[in-house]
Amino acid sequence: MIKLQGQYNEALVMTDYPDETTIAQIILLLNQPWIKGSLVRIMADAHAGKGCVVGYTQTLNGTVVPNLVGVDIGCGIYSYKLFHKDTRKIDFQKLDDHIRANIPSGMSVRTKPNRPSAGATQQIQRLCNKLEIDSGRVFKSLGTLGGGNHFIEVGEDPMGYYWFTVHSGSRNFGLKTAEYHQDKAKKFIEDSHIRGIPRGLEYLPMEYGGREYLTDMGTAQYFADLNREFMALEIFRFFDLEADHHNHKSIKSVHNYIDFNDSIVRKGAISANQGEQCVIPFNMRDGIAVCRGKGSKKWNNSAPHGAGRIMSRSKAKQELTLDEYITTMKGIWSSCVHQSTLDEAPMAYKDMNEIIEFMTETVEVLYLIKPVYNFKAS
Repeated sequence: MIKLQGQYNEALVMTDYPDETTIAQIILLLNQPWIKGSLVRIMADAHAGKGCVVGYTQTLNGTVVPNLVGVDIGCGIYSYKLFHKDTRKIDFQKLDDHIRANIPSGMSVRTKPNRPSAGATQQIQRLCNKLEIDSGRVFKSLGTLGGGNHFIEVGEDPMGYYWFTVHSGSRNFGLKTAEYHQDKAKKFIEDSHIRGIPRGLEYLPMEYGGREYLTDMGTAQYFADLNREFMALEIFRFFDLEADHHNHKSIKSVHNYIDFNDSIVRKGAISANQGEQCVIPFNMRDGIAVCRGKGSKKWNNSAPHGAGRIMSRSKAKQELTLDEYITTMKGIWSSCVHQSTLDEAPMAYKDMNEIIEFMTETVEVLYLIKPVYNFKAS
């Protein structure tokens, strides 16, 4: 653990090994006037991101910076307990075919829109109208995976029970919401003749658009929740468990959002309140830690959201080989281990044990869910 000091605040970094680029991004944030008075904690899996370090948490003050949460508002992990492996076998080829046929990935959307409740539909439609975006495509995006590090996974816990996990966010709807409000923040800085604010870190005081951002961000977070729920229903449908899905244990951890319960901004970090169960995925090979939060104020009641990258996507594709990728994924059924997903290979991420070593101060690791099936967009 190290302490970094900037012009307006300090931050505790919950690892001994941050790289120089990550440190530079943290210092840049600490040099901004809007960060004064916040409690800033950087998670053990932190790495440099676009505009803001990933693994960032701060207590909310009187301003918001839309780019801190970023464009994938509400992105998160939902895990659902299925059944014991001795009671039922899984045909992974058929599961893979079902996912490809029913859950669009990458840039694709559904041919027919998913419609949530009337209230949710109206809420999403109002924001679409405000953003001047095609609501038809937005509703067709409900129940779609996206690309990058988003995934669908089936794993086995130490007791022999299967779980499935969905990792996705708010899709293009969240992107447009974030861009709309970051543009407003930029205009506020320009109109107020405030100098010295780096591009992309413009802010909105609560009384000049900040509250409006929180409202719209809440809608995007809700959209992301619905998106994962629709995908989960498709998986339950494959197992003929759709009618009973509410009775299956689930654990949900969101990592790009502002928590309205404790007023904490989390970018690449999850809530870890006292007694709260959470899920932390590491990579395609090593699986997911099921944890219980300790409610550490020192950590902003937060925990790492994963392992964090040690290689950029371009560097991973340059330095890693397909052969080593295939070898390290041996024993895990996947139709997605090939050149186009090489930047998602386990070796592109930090070592799981390094993250676990540091995060035991904020969560208790209960057990690991080891992957037996993995799907990513390709």
